[in-house]
Amino acid sequence: MRSDYAEMLSTAVLSVLRSHAFFDNCRALTFALHPLKKSIATLESQTSTLADCYLGLARLGAAIKKLPKNIYNKVQQFCILFRSSMDARYFSSYPFSS
Repeated sequence: MRSDYAEMLSTAVLSVLRSHAFFDNCRALTFALHPLKKSIATLESQTSTLADCYLGLARLGAAIKKLPKNIYNKVQQFCILFRSSMDARYFSSYPFSS
């Protein structure tokens, strides 16, 4: 039965799953997203405040900062690209933007 599953999966998928980098990236992703999950649960409560939001962002930043160097650099590059695209898309239409 095990060979039936191997035949269904492509060789590219199998090579990704067999590499150690895939599981390291999954572990880093879950480590970084856990504070975000907790923050969303806190903010969905009836008694959440702006301080809860701030603490959640601080915890998320601390978790991202603790990521391995190669993944941290990728996250940093993504955030810079995301910020520049958001600035170009939304903030340029405001009347007070320069």
